[in-house]
Amino acid sequence: MSLKRLTLIWMLVILLAVVPSKQASVRERFPKGASGSAPRQAEGKTANQNPQFGNSVQNPAIRDADRGNSSFSRGVPDAALSPEVEDFKNYSGWRILRVYPPDAVALDDLVAMLLDMSQLVVLGIFKEKMVVEVALPGNATLDEAMPESRFSFCGFDGQRKGGSLLRGKGEMCGSDASGKDIGNSTSGSDVGKEVVGWETLKTIEDDYATKLDGTEPFAWDNFYRYESIVTFIKELALQYSGVEYIEIGRSVEGRSLYALLFAKKAKSLKKKYLRNIKKERRRNKTGRKPFPKLKNSTGRNKKPVVLMEGAAHAREWISPAVATYLAQQLADSGKTFLKRVTVILVPVLNPDGYEYSHTTDRLWRKNRRPNSGSGCTGVDLNRNFDMAFGNPSGSSDDPCSPIYHGAEAFSEPETSALRDLAGAFSKDVNIYISLHSYGKLIMYPWSYIYGSAPNRKQLKDVARKMSRHFKNNGYKGFLHGQSSSLLYKASGVSDDYMYSVGVDYSYTIELQGLDFIMKPKHIVPVSEAMWNTLVCSIGDISNTKAVKRFCGKRLVKTTLGDGATASGWFRRRVSLRRAEQIIRCKNLAKKRGISSDSDDSCKYRKGKRTHNKR
Repeated sequence: MSLKRLTLIWMLVILLAVVPSKQASVRERFPKGASGSAPRQAEGKTANQNPQFGNSVQNPAIRDADRGNSSFSRGVPDAALSPEVEDFKNYSGWRILRVYPPDAVALDDLVAMLLDMSQLVVLGIFKEKMVVEVALPGNATLDEAMPESRFSFCGFDGQRKGGSLLRGKGEMCGSDASGKDIGNSTSGSDVGKEVVGWETLKTIEDDYATKLDGTEPFAWDNFYRYESIVTFIKELALQYSGVEYIEIGRSVEGRSLYALLFAKKAKSLKKKYLRNIKKERRRNKTGRKPFPKLKNSTGRNKKPVVLMEGAAHAREWISPAVATYLAQQLADSGKTFLKRVTVILVPVLNPDGYEYSHTTDRLWRKNRRPNSGSGCTGVDLNRNFDMAFGNPSGSSDDPCSPIYHGAEAFSEPETSALRDLAGAFSKDVNIYISLHSYGKLIMYPWSYIYGSAPNRKQLKDVARKMSRHFKNNGYKGFLHGQSSSLLYKASGVSDDYMYSVGVDYSYTIELQGLDFIMKPKHIVPVSEAMWNTLVCSIGDISNTKAVKRFCGKRLVKTTLGDGATASGWFRRRVSLRRAEQIIRCKNLAKKRGISSDSDDSCKYRKGKRTHNKR
C-alpha cells in the first residue's frame, strides 16, 4: 500500500470520529425541537441587560438614546412580548358600587384601605361629594373584601325613604320605614362600628377586549395600541419642521419611550437634549439631585416651556388619546405659536402597562415590573418619584398593592426617563402637566401633606382659570384645589416632584368621564376642550400679550390643491369655510411670490368679508 493511500485512509478515520462529536455538540447547544435556532432564554429574562433602561434587547434597529441616531424601527421589540400569553381578564358581571362614608375622616381611612387592596378596583374618589366608586366581582361583598376594617357596610339597593334613594347617611342605614334592619349595620360584631352605605350603580356587561392589533393608521376614532402611537410619533416628526422626537429610555419590558419636541427650532432643542442627557445620567449615578432647584423658574413674562406626560396609569386610555391629539394640534399650530411657546410631550409613560390593559386586563394600573419574592407584578409609576417617597399615608410597600411605590425612588426606568428628560431642560421647563382620568379635577401640590405650597395663591389662581376654560369649552364642573385636600394623600407623585425641583406651575389634571371605560366617541370633544384649555392656561401663566392672544382662537387646518395641508389661527366668529378660504388664498399668494395683503379675499375683519359686495 502506498504512503499516499495510507494517509488518505487515516484522514477518513479521523473525519468519521470528529463528525459525531460535532453533531453531539450541536444537539447539546440546540435541543430537540429548537429547529436550529438560538437557545431559549430563561423565562422572564432578556438579553443584554442595560442598567440605564432596564431590560433591553440586542436589536440594531433600536437606537440608544445617548447616540442620537435616527431609527424608524417598530415601537415594540420582540423581547417586550410576554413569554406566556394570558387570557383577557373578563370583568363582565362585576358590579360598580358607589360607597358613601359618613364623614371626611372615614372617607380618608376607607380610601387608604381600598387603594391597598388587589381584589377590587377603585374607580373614582370624589371627596367633595363624599363618594367612592369601586368595582368588585358580582358575587363578592365589601364585608368579605374588608373583614378587618373598622366599618360596617350597609347596602341599600332599592331601599327608599320618603320616595327618594338613600344617600349614604350612616344613620339612615339602621332601619327602613318598617323598622327592619338594612344590611348588617346593627348586627353582632358590627355594633359600634361606623356605618358605610353603598348602592349598585351598574353591572359591567362587556369584557372590553381590544379590537385593534397596532397596525392601524392613526386617528382619533378609537383607543389605539402603542405601536400605532409610535408610528404616529415618528410620522409627525417627518412631516413637520417644528417637530422632533427623541427616545428617552426603555420600559421594563424593553419598549422604547418617546418624547415629542415642539418648537420653532425643534432640531436645536433635540441637540440640547442629546448634549445634556449624559450629564444628567452621570449626576444620577453619583446620587446627587438630578438638577438644582431653580429660583423663580417661571417668572412672569418668561417664554413658556411646557413638559407634559400621559398614560402613567395603564387603564386611563383617554390620557394618551388626548396627548396624541394635542401633539397633532401643536404640530399644526405653526411658527407663530411655536415661536412663543415650547412643548415637550411624552404621550405614553407606561407602554408596558398600556399594552397589558389592551391584551389582558382592561383595568390594569401599574407598570409590568416583576416583583421578586411576591408573585405580584407592577409598580405604580405615580408613587415612584423622589418626593416624600415611601410615605405610608400615600403609598404602599406591598408589591401586590395597586399603589406599590417600588423598591426605591426612581427604581423604574419609566420614571427615571421622565426625570432625566426634565433634567436635560432644567433651565427651561416652567410648566408641568400630568394627564390622568377620571373625575374632572385640576390639582396642584402638595399631595403628600395638607400643608400649602409656597406659591399656593398663584397655583390656585391658574387652576381656577383652567376650570373656567373647561367650562367655556362645554365641560363645566371641573373642581380645582390642592391634591391632598381635593382627592386624597399620595406620596412620590410626579407633580410634587417637579414642583420640588423648581417647576413652579405643576398640575395633575383628571380628565372628564364617568369611569375608565370611555366610549371612543368622546375622544375628540374631550381632546378639543383640553387643547383650548391648554392654550389659554399657557397664556395665563406667561401673562404676555403675545401668548394670551391665542386664547379663544380656533386653529383651522385645511387641504390645499396639491394635497398638502396648511393651518391658521382665527377668531371663533370667523366661519370655518371663510377661514379655509383665507388659508388657501394666502398659501397661493406665497407660492406666486406676491403679498397676500394686496388681495382683499385673503383678509377678514370682525369675521366679515372685506371684499366689495356686488
